[in-house]
Parts: sequence; C-alpha cells; structure tokens
Amino acid sequence: MKKVLYFLVLAALGYAADLYVPSQYGTIAAAISAANDGDTVWVADGTYTGTGNKDLSWSGKHITVRSENGPDNCIIDCEHSGRGFYFNSAGNCGTISGFTIRNGNAVFGGGIRCWDNSSPAITNCIISGNSATNYGGGICCSHFSSPSITNCIISGNSATLGGGIGCYSSSPSITNCTISGNSAFWRGGGISCISNSSPVITNCIISGNSATWRGGGIDCDNSSPSITNCIISGNSAYYGGGIYCYYYSSPSITNCIISGNSAYYGGGICCWENSSPSITNCTISGNSATIGGGICCHSSSSPVITNCIISENSAANGGGIQCQDNSSPSITYDDVWNNSAPNGPNYYNCSPGIGCISADPLFVSPSDFHLQANSPCIDAGSNTAPNLPLTDKDGNPRIIDGNKDGIAIVDIGAYEFGAFVIISKEILYGTPTGYTGTEQYVPGGTLTYIITYRNIGNSTATNTSIVDFIPKNTDYASHTLRMGTIASTYETANPRTDAQGDDEAWYENNRLYFLIGRVEIDSGGRCYFRVYIK
Repeated sequence: MKKVLYFLVLAALGYAADLYVPSQYGTIAAAISAANDGDTVWVADGTYTGTGNKDLSWSGKHITVRSENGPDNCIIDCEHSGRGFYFNSAGNCGTISGFTIRNGNAVFGGGIRCWDNSSPAITNCIISGNSATNYGGGICCSHFSSPSITNCIISGNSATLGGGIGCYSSSPSITNCTISGNSAFWRGGGISCISNSSPVITNCIISGNSATWRGGGIDCDNSSPSITNCIISGNSAYYGGGIYCYYYSSPSITNCIISGNSAYYGGGICCWENSSPSITNCTISGNSATIGGGICCHSSSSPVITNCIISENSAANGGGIQCQDNSSPSITYDDVWNNSAPNGPNYYNCSPGIGCISADPLFVSPSDFHLQANSPCIDAGSNTAPNLPLTDKDGNPRIIDGNKDGIAIVDIGAYEFGAFVIISKEILYGTPTGYTGTEQYVPGGTLTYIITYRNIGNSTATNTSIVDFIPKNTDYASHTLRMGTIASTYETANPRTDAQGDDEAWYENNRLYFLIGRVEIDSGGRCYFRVYIK
C-alpha cells in the first residue's frame, strides 16, 4: 500500500512514475488504469492471459507500456478470444514495446486495433498467430489512424483483408519490420491499403505472405503508399504476387528488391484500373505469372518505370513487362533482360523507351543483387528519374561516378556500385561449433564473421554500413556480440567501438549491422565479428 501511495504522490507532483506488473499490480490493465501522463508500466517476464491482460486500452493520457526484457520473454496470450491492445480515440496515443502478442481473435485487428485517429507507437513487438474476420489479422489501422510500427515481427496472422496489417483510410509508418507468413482470404496477405491509405513502408522484409485474390505482399486499392528499401519476396496471389495496384492507386516504389513472387497476373507487380505507380531504382527478378512475370499493366494503367532491372522473370505472356487494355507505361533507363515467355519474353504490347538496355546485369550471385564491377548497369540510369533516392538500398550515396569516367550518373537497380564494396564474407564456426545443419545452431556455439572490404570509389567513405541477416532459428542474448579488427581481439559491441574507436557492430530485428567508420580511397581492411549463441 505504501508503494502505491508513493506513486500517487509522485503523479500529483507531476513526476513520471514507474509502475510494475505483477509486483505492484496484479494485471496489466490495473497498472494502466493507475498510470498518469508520462508514466511507464513495466511488465515482468511471463505469459499473461485472461481478463485484465488482454483487450488493453486507455484514453486521454500518454503512457508507455513495455516489457522488462523483450518480446521473447513477455507474452500476451489472448487464447483465441479478444486482442492484445485496442487504441480507440485521438487521445489514445502512448507507446507499447517489447511484447509478443499471440492467439488473438477479433473482427478487426486480431493482435492490435488502432481506430478513430489513434496513433500509438508500437515498437519491438512480435505479433503472431492472430486472426481477424475482417481487417488486420496482426494489426488493424482504420479511420484516420497513423500508428508508428517499428522493429516488429508480424508473422503467421490471418484475415479477410490485410493478413499482417490492414489499413483503411489510415497511413501508418512501418519501419524495419519483418512481415512474413501472413495470409488473407481476399486481399493483402502482408499489408492491405484501402480507401486513400498512404502508409510509409521503409526498410521492411515482406516475404512468404499469400492472398487468395489480390496482393500477396502488398495490396493497394485507391491508395498510394510509399514503399522504400524493402525486400518483397516469395509472396503469392491471383493478382499481384508482390504488389497489387488497383483503382487509381499510385504508390511510390523505390530501392526495392522484388523477387520470387508468383501470381496469375503480375508476378512481381500488377497494375489495374488506372493505376500508375512510380517504380524507381528497383530490382525485379525471378518472379513468375501466367500474364506479366515481372510487371503486368492492365485497364488503362500507366506505371512510370525508371532505372530498374527487370530480369529472369517468367510468364506465358510478357515475361518481363506485359500490357493490355489501353495501358501505356513509361519505360526508360531500364535493363530488361533474359525474361522468358512464349509470347513476348521481355516486352508484350509495349516497347523500351530512351536509355533502356537488355544485358546481363552481372549480379554478385543469384541471391545477391549487388552489381559486379563490370556490370552494364553502372552509370546507366537517369539522374532525373521521378522520386530518385539520395541513397541506395544499403544507404550508400546515389549518383556517383561508378565507372570513373569523370561523370557521376546513377546506376540501374536497387544498389549503387562504386562507393564501397564487400570483397568477401567468410563464416567460421568455433569450438564447440554448435552447427547442426543448414542455418541451424545450438546453444553454446560460436559463429565468426570475417568481412573484407575496400573503398573503390572516388572519395573517402565514412560511416558505411554493412547489413547481414542473423541465421534463422538462432537465439542471441543482447550481450553476446563481439567484434575487433584482428582475430585475437574481440570487444563487447552492442554497440561498442573496435580497437580504433570508429567501427561498431550491433544486431536489431534479426539483422546484424556492421558500421565501418572511415575508409580512404583504394583502402580497405578486415573486421572480425564473433557471435556467441545462447
């Protein structure tokens, strides 16, 4: 009782308080009810079920509700009835962070529902195994709501529209998220954008999602999201395996990798009913469809396709780009190469425009879409492309003189060549190795990365980042990453600098980040990164 009175006094004096579940409050809802503006509710490790630990909501106050030790350790299990959180008014903001929300079931928003101008911050959460009979199996954003969704994993959810995230007249910010393995009975396996929704989707992985009808990865219906620096792969639908644009939808799609998606119409991207997306500096490769393996344009749709690589897609009609019913895309400064179809392997009912080439882009490997040094895509794009990004998908500068002819011209594709290159990456297994098969590791193992890099550009490279995926099915403690510039020197890095004080390494959202501080022209080095597996 004394502790509760102490926090009430602090609140009355205007101080932010910390409220603890379950040591001070028996349920999450009880702590939320007691919290005032600026307070933080801390939830201890455990699995929380039942009344008071789901359908959590508050209005008229700005508070933070977060787990003590992250989503792997703090679980809200809705037991297939109700949802985790419900934000339902303009004053309903605040932050939730570090939870797993699972087994929710609702009409709208199986895991989280944001409604009526609500705009909470949702960070570092795992939202999985939830379902909705209407919008948003994982998260529903409706009626002018604009939540910020950051560093989340949204997987294995299902709904009629928007298996992972459903947006109706709403424009959330979705950043550094993995949206995978979700399904929609109708539209938008990963994300559904309907009725003037304009979400900003940045640095996301949208993979392995499916929709019975439209938009396996992303569905746009009279909506124009901004999609930047994303990997959209392995999704499937009848229309638009990767992205579907319908009824005056004009999304901006920039610096994206769109690969391995499948559909009947538009394996990579399908444009329908007067839709005109701007597709700039994307790599669209290895998609398949019956009509339009890479891009399908139908019903007076006119996408603007600039500085893109469209290669090795397949279809019966229009392996690369397929057009019909008064569609007239703008196709300029693109490399459309080695697509396959009995009718129109590269182009069907459309033609290449100014600056287009058809040559092997010379990717580093079939799964690595960076360009090799002799790629014809280097310095072959247009510096006046619409929505031309200042950086490439890796965050390296755009418009540099990659071929060193004295003229700086943007490259074709999602990656710019020439500022910084990774010569090689080796993965070594320590003792005990902990290695039991492809991408499988066991506790007690060690994993060593050796990154060899070199600056082959025309200026000093500073703060250049290297991003790599943490191996699947591996659990890392926050303190287990080590790094150094020589094999015998490893220092704590989460983040911490190396022996020279200018390099950093850390992990976030299933990715390893290596930040190389300063590399002079024609110089390079090696970094060693050791990971200890819990």
